[in-house]
Order: sequence, then structure tokens, then C-alpha cells
Amino acid sequence: MNKEKKVKQPKEKSVQQLNRSRRLRHGTMATVLSVCFVAAVVLVNVIVSILVDRYPISVDLTSNKVFELSQESIDYVENIDKDIDVYILATKEDFSGNNNYYKQADTVINKYAQYSDKTHVSYVDIYSDVDFAAKYPDYLVFYNGPSSGASAPDHLHFQAVPRHSLPLEEAVDAFLDNPPEALGRVKDASLYCYRGFTRGVFALKARTSKSLAKLFYRLLDCTDRPAGEIEPMFNLYSYVKNGEFRSFVVMRSAKRSHHFYAEGEDHLTIS
Repeated sequence: MNKEKKVKQPKEKSVQQLNRSRRLRHGTMATVLSVCFVAAVVLVNVIVSILVDRYPISVDLTSNKVFELSQESIDYVENIDKDIDVYILATKEDFSGNNNYYKQADTVINKYAQYSDKTHVSYVDIYSDVDFAAKYPDYLVFYNGPSSGASAPDHLHFQAVPRHSLPLEEAVDAFLDNPPEALGRVKDASLYCYRGFTRGVFALKARTSKSLAKLFYRLLDCTDRPAGEIEPMFNLYSYVKNGEFRSFVVMRSAKRSHHFYAEGEDHLTIS
């Protein structure tokens, strides 16, 4: 009986050691595999980041491929032989992070630059770069407030069109060439009222953008801000003529003209 007990004890000990050894090996293997997996994920992310920076590759998982260019567009962009500058009048964070609409637009615009080294995309913070209009004297830069003609509440609508495209611009420009007595002044900036358009618009001109901006903000301080709005309702237009900064402001009482909601011949789809 003693011999049988002596024989069984080593076997039980061996089984316990074996189990501990297996658990150790399994635990060690799991740790090694985990480390290898994490390292592999990090490596893949690094490689993908490098490739995305160098080559126009991406995966569009949307059902209708809203973030992709058609092959026809790609072929056209790849054959562009002149430099094209695309300016987005917002910071990249504000533009791409606003909503899905802007995110889609930002992605598509940058794909053009990825497929063509002739296409360059720049983001301009219009609030800090107030002299942006001076860089392009052939364009009229304008702003539609969120409740002043924009197509959606979160569309700020900074835009630019070629000079002399708007009849109102032509009228105000001629008015500012020979204006009456100013309503107010801030250093070299002057404020006028042009009454040739509905209830009239405010017109400003100055030799420096800083003075013009100060006078413009004083004008806004004197206007009403509707309840629930973040700012007065207005449209702002700015341009540069012979080194002089000029702007005119259309104050709004409604988001859209009554023609937008009219029926029949009076209906006009405008914003």
C-alpha cells in the first residue's frame, strides 16, 4: 500500500506541473500574439498614412459612393496642364467638421488635388484674413448670413463672383465714385446710404481694411437682431477698386423674398 501511494504522488505532482506549464505557455503565447497584433496594427496604420499622403487611395463605404470621383472626372483632372488654385473660405476644421454635406465636399475637392499636381487647395479664414478680397480685385466677395438667403441654417455662404456681374454692385460702385455727405466716419472709412434699391442699402469705402471693418461693426451695433438669431440679418458684399476697399450691406427682414413662396407667374426660385 505504501508503494502504491509513493507511485501516485509523483504522478499527481507531474500533472499539476504539466497544467501549470501549459497555462504558462498559453499565457505567454497569448501575450506574444497580442503584442504582435498591436504592432501589426500600428505598422499598418503608419503605412496607410504614408500611402494616403502620397497616393490618391481611399475606401468609400457609402452605398452611393458620394465621396468618389467618376473615372471620367479622374481622367480629366489628370490631364490638367495649368495651375488651378481652389480657395475654401473657412478653416479646414470648420469646413470639414460642419456636417456630412461639407465633409463630402471637402473630401471630393481634395481628391482633385490628389489626382493632379496642378490643382492646389487652400483654406482661408476670412475673419483673420480680411485683405483676401484685395488679392483678387477682379472678384466680388460676399457673405450670406445663416438666415439671410442661405439654403440651410448652417450654410454661412462665403462666395465670390467676377466683378461687374451684379447690377446692384454696378449701381453702388457708381454711387461711391461721387457720394453725398457721409452718415459716419472712422478714420479713413466713410458710411453712406444708397437709396436706389428697395429701402436702400448701406455703402462703405476706406483706404484700409481695418478702418472699414471697424465702421462696419459699428453699423451692425446699430441694427436690430431678431430674437433667436446669432447676428443681424444681412448680406455683405466687398471688393477693391483702385486700392480702395468698398462694401455694401443689404439689411434683411426675411430669409427669402416673397417671390420664393409665390405661385404661378410670380414664383421665382431664388435664395
